[in-house]
Amino acid sequence: MKKFLYGSLALVFAIAAFAFTNPVIENKSMTDVTFYYDPPMGTNYNQGPVTTLSNWKDGSASCNGSNTKACQILVQPSYYHYDDILSKNVLNTTGTFLSINTSGSGSVYYVTSTTGITTITNKN
Repeated sequence: MKKFLYGSLALVFAIAAFAFTNPVIENKSMTDVTFYYDPPMGTNYNQGPVTTLSNWKDGSASCNGSNTKACQILVQPSYYHYDDILSKNVLNTTGTFLSINTSGSGSVYYVTSTTGITTITNKN
């Protein structure tokens, strides 16, 4: 009786745990997508925020190519997915995700060569 009870409880816990996990969403797109940096408070180019994936938004920005401030990146398909709820592409935060490399000093950083990013366009 105990074996049956423990087995049943284990099955219930396994089903409950699976029900509350986020599914891994594979990106079916085969094209690179542009993301632009949306600095917190409009002006924060510190290293931490530049490397925070949620600060990169689907779309493009006006960038002049000067390596002073982060601006936009062209990201390979395995590093982003389409979010049905937000109705836009977002960078992956689990599975295959970017680890954005930066350079700079003080409170101003820009993106440098990073696996998964095809093109980097910074600004001054």
